Amino acid sequence: MQHKLMILVLLCTTLMNAQNTDAETSKHLLKGNLLITPSLEYEKRVTNATTLSLQLGVELGTIENEILDETRVVFYPTLDIDYRYYYNFRRRQEKGKNTTHNSANYFGLANSFSNANTIFSDRNPRDAYFVTIAGVYGLQRTYWKKLNLRFEFGAGYGFSDIQETILPVVNFSLGWVLWNQS
Repeated sequence: MQHKLMILVLLCTTLMNAQNTDAETSKHLLKGNLLITPSLEYEKRVTNATTLSLQLGVELGTIENEILDETRVVFYPTLDIDYRYYYNFRRRQEKGKNTTHNSANYFGLANSFSNANTIFSDRNPRDAYFVTIAGVYGLQRTYWKKLNLRFEFGAGYGFSDIQETILPVVNFSLGWVLWNQS
């Protein structure tokens, strides 16, 4: 199973890199994401149409206590590593739309690593860690040169030291571009 998944990822990466585009992603992009789950995200150009994103922050989650029959909302520290292929730069430019700071739609591979030590809570789950690997479709837009909006969704495989599952993935971030090198 792992070999088939690796071959699929390599094939998709090769096909994505074979696409030709006149526009380019930003060489370096640093964003501070706000809202409920604050994080710091660094996105680096790999090719003209692909980037690698590294994000360090917190994630919203729940802990269920079966004995007390209660569920608590908690925050977990996370590390996300995403590979994104931006496919519609040229079309957006032809329509006169903004493409700065990687303002385009993308397909990607999203990986999330969560530590089970909760923040601002005395309760911790039974899992020592949780990892999610997902295929996603998303869009990223930057307005007024600094305000960054990103939305992505897809399906993924999640596992920990005691469980594994197939799960939906939905991510939304609203942030501020702190530094950009085109």
